[in-house]
Amino acid sequence: MSKGKYANDIFAVLSAIDKKNISYFDSLTEKELKDISPYVLMKWLAGTSDPYQVYVLNEIINTRVFNLQKHKELLIALLTVCTDGKSKRYKWMKSKTVSNYGNCISVIKDYFNYNTKDAKEAFNILTEQDILLYADHLGRQDDELTKIRKELKQRKNE
Repeated sequence: MSKGKYANDIFAVLSAIDKKNISYFDSLTEKELKDISPYVLMKWLAGTSDPYQVYVLNEIINTRVFNLQKHKELLIALLTVCTDGKSKRYKWMKSKTVSNYGNCISVIKDYFNYNTKDAKEAFNILTEQDILLYADHLGRQDDELTKIRKELKQRKNE
């Protein structure tokens, strides 16, 4: 265990996921398990040169990380499915600048009850369809949906 402000050493957690060692997570204390964020782990695991792992993360985790946020153990198990069982080196994947996407960020904040920082992080992994669906569920009007589509088109062109 690290002596910093976090209960876990991120590289020990990533190593356990790489090795598909689910029992590692069973051995953690409640505080250590609470300190683990599947979203953060997903971002770390995407920082690999293995294109298959990135593809599987996007297909399995990226599309479900917010819907299953209350099921941390399930998400951790799914993260282990995304790896090939071999140890890898990871680098942190920086998020894109999202200052020009105010309408999209607003939808994410309202739908998930997130603060601005968390909404900006989520924006980088949500699909266009996700954001439009959330906007529709929130009852956004046609003029705002047009602005959201314009922002999403801009994101696609970057």
